[in-house]
Amino acid sequence: MNGVRNVFDLNNGDSKECGIACISAFSVDKESCRRMNLQALFNGSAGLEYISEGDYMRLHVNGTLMMSDTPMEKRTNTDFIDNAHGDVMIAGLGIGLILHNLEEKVKTGEVTSITVYEKYQDVIDLVSPYYKHLPLTIKCEDILEYKPPKNETYDTIYFDIWPTINTDNLNDIRMLHNRWKNRKRKGGWMDSWVKGYLQRQRQKENRSSYWW
Repeated sequence: MNGVRNVFDLNNGDSKECGIACISAFSVDKESCRRMNLQALFNGSAGLEYISEGDYMRLHVNGTLMMSDTPMEKRTNTDFIDNAHGDVMIAGLGIGLILHNLEEKVKTGEVTSITVYEKYQDVIDLVSPYYKHLPLTIKCEDILEYKPPKNETYDTIYFDIWPTINTDNLNDIRMLHNRWKNRKRKGGWMDSWVKGYLQRQRQKENRSSYWW
């Protein structure tokens, strides 16, 4: 997957803001990589959260880091990019990392339309102008509250709304998959960000609780 540094054309330390949303450019040097990767190793998440030196973009909403285009974000969204086809629904706009990486599939016709549900209008106003060349519809809705009508169906459905990797997110994931399972067309694909990883973590937590 490709990062979005070139999409926003910002230099390190630069930022763009709209209301509560802020996009900024930053870099990670060798020493920061060493420290962050050691912390990930200590936390048992080195395989997921490994980071390398480089220049990156990030989005804050109300001061909370929502997402970036670091290697972790790229790795954990690759499965979606590989499976995306037809009419695509995405919950969570972020910095448009997965939109950017759908461009080739749009060009080949494998992806025919993209509908994004985003909770914050400021994020939409800040980010969406950079992706107006795509067959894109963005709706300002909280996907946790939105109830799709029966005639709203897609070939690909993906939920990517959580700023942290936490097994508590599985409650939202289960609810969303149940709500949208009948909106997935025959032969379609549906998933949520890091769902498989969180399920494995929950199993580890349950085993630990059982023994102790």
